[in-house]
Parts: sequence; structure tokens; C-alpha cells
Amino acid sequence: MKKRRMETVVVIVLISILCMGCIQRIENNYSGNLTGFVKGNNKIDFVVYNTETDNFRKIASFPNDTFVEGATMTANGQKYAYTIWNEQGTHEYLVVKDIENHTEKEFFRDEKLPSELKGVMFIDPKNILLRKVEIPNGYPMEKILILDTETGKTVNIQEGYNALITGENNYNDKSKNTFELLTEKEDVNNILQQYGSSKSSNDIEDDTVIFSKLSNPTIVESKSKIYYTKTLFRNIAVQGEGVILGSSIWCYDLNSNKSELLYTAEDDNIIGYITVSLNGDTLVISKFRKTTGEDGQLFKINLSSPKEAKVIEKTKKNGYVFIDPMYLDDDTITFLSVENGMPLEDAKRYILNIDTGDIKELEANYIDKKQLFRNFSRIL
Repeated sequence: MKKRRMETVVVIVLISILCMGCIQRIENNYSGNLTGFVKGNNKIDFVVYNTETDNFRKIASFPNDTFVEGATMTANGQKYAYTIWNEQGTHEYLVVKDIENHTEKEFFRDEKLPSELKGVMFIDPKNILLRKVEIPNGYPMEKILILDTETGKTVNIQEGYNALITGENNYNDKSKNTFELLTEKEDVNNILQQYGSSKSSNDIEDDTVIFSKLSNPTIVESKSKIYYTKTLFRNIAVQGEGVILGSSIWCYDLNSNKSELLYTAEDDNIIGYITVSLNGDTLVISKFRKTTGEDGQLFKINLSSPKEAKVIEKTKKNGYVFIDPMYLDDDTITFLSVENGMPLEDAKRYILNIDTGDIKELEANYIDKKQLFRNFSRIL
């Protein structure tokens, strides 16, 4: 009889331990939370922030002189990743840590060109979506990649572009040129068309460099769709004309491996940032005039009719461009706004219900310090 009682106690203890494990797994569902770096007590803390409960959870700490920037985490909290500058300050590389297995991997550590890694985001427990910016010739050459953290292999979703437009006889020593050379008007027009530009080759003079910039990508995991923007610039323009040649929104389908043009901005407008709703029905974009951020506005685009954009928030009289819009749920976004002429430290972060128009400032403090959640990402 005593033996049976002991067996019963052992079973109860085992069930309790298993239940504790279940509770831990529920607590570690970080989906929908924001994650990134904040200033701690003489350290830099990697944290997860819950916007509903206004609660910070510290995951790791780094010395104050560590040059970390972007960060991401899996929904179950088992892995996190961050970008960090190398000792020489020439490029960023990516570190992936597995908390459960106590392992660490590094990617892009031995790059030859100056480069940065932006918008890192776990899209599942092993793959990270990111934007890589290289500077091969003084102008950016950007890529949107998916990195498999188990194999180290990357899939190229979108590649940027830069080229020198020149007459056939205007550039003698081509061996020293690091640009692609565009000598035919037809080739120039094809590039302009790809970026949704209303310009033609007749609008661009010889010896002009054209180059593109991509936005950080945003993804709807359930629909296997990646959204991003492409903006084409030129390095010089005649008086009265801008350096912006075209800005557009694209969708990459992971199933078909094809890209589709969804929306093109008006002349002299840049689509700066982009975020997609959790259900994949709508996009919110920030759009502004010229490179100075004039007339910054947030637009909502219904993906069932992506050619139309509805203004949901306008720059106030002294306002500046809106920064970092992120969906929190299907109806709510958060974004930064800073007054013209003021430093980014004086920006304010807002939460906006895009259906009702209700807006409020997000006032979050970590160790008595106001947080703007710059370079934070949403955990899928």
C-alpha cells in the first residue's frame, strides 16, 4: 500500500513538472510584441515589449560600448538575433543565439565591402528576412534576402541597381569603371519603367549615375507574400527638377517566386516605409515629397485595389516625415513623428486606429527613460 502511495506521489510530481513546462511555453508566446535594444543601467538591454500591458521583459544585456542595432526574436522565445558592427566599423554582421541549446552563429562576418544589415526579422524558427546594403562604388547596391540560419544559404528576393548613363564614346577607360554602363536609350527607358518612373531617357543627361534604394521588407507569413518599395534616384538634375526618378510598391510571392508592381507614387514623391496588416489585407505607407521629407503623410492601401491610397494621417503645420509605421493588429498601427528642425530624440511615438482615427501618444519608460522603439521589429 505504501509503495502505491509513493508511485502516486511520483506521478503527481511528474504531472506538475509537465504542467509547469506547459505554462512556460504559453508565457513565451511573444507573437505581436515589439523587440529591440534600449539603454539600461550602464548597459544596453535587449528587450521584448508588450504594447497592451506596457511591460518590458529583458532577454539579454550587452556592454555600453557594443555597437548593436537591429534585433528580432522567434515567437516562442527560443532564438533571437541582432546586428552588430565589426571592430573596424566597416560593416555589420548578424549573430543568432539559441537560448535553449546555448549555441551561437555568425553570418556576414567576413564581408569585403562596406555593408549594413537592416530590417532583420524571423519569419519562422529558422529563416530571417533582411535588407542588405552594400556600397561598392560610392552608391548603394541593396538586396532583400531570406537567410536560412541552419544552412547559411540566402535567397535573393530583390536586388537594387546602380549604373552610369553615358554615350558610347564618352567613357574611355571602362576597365576602371565599377558601374554598369548604359549607352542605349532603350536600356535607360527599360530601367525607368521598372521603377514606375514617368521620365524617359531624354530627361537624363549623359554622365548621370542612377541608383536605387529599397525599403525594409514586410511580410504576411500566412500568405507567403513579401512587400517592399523601390525608389530610383539620379545623382544630378537640372535646376527645377528633382533627383527622384520613381518610387513604387512591389509584392514578391514566395510560392511563384515572382514580383508584381502594385502601386506607383506621383512625381517627386518617395514611399519611405511600408508595413502590412496581420491578415494581409492592407498596407500602410509613409510618403513624402522630395528628399527633405516635405508633406509627410501616412496612407492606407487596400490590397484588393492597390492602385488607390487613402490618407490616414497628415503632417501638421510644423510636422516632419513619419517614421517606422508598424501594424500592431489589423486595425492599429504605431509610428514616430518629429517636428521639423528637431532632433530624432524629440520625436513622439503614437498609436493610431486607422478605422476610427483615434490617436494617442505611446508613453513607455524603461528604467525611467522614454523609449521611442527606433529600429524595433514586431515579432511574428
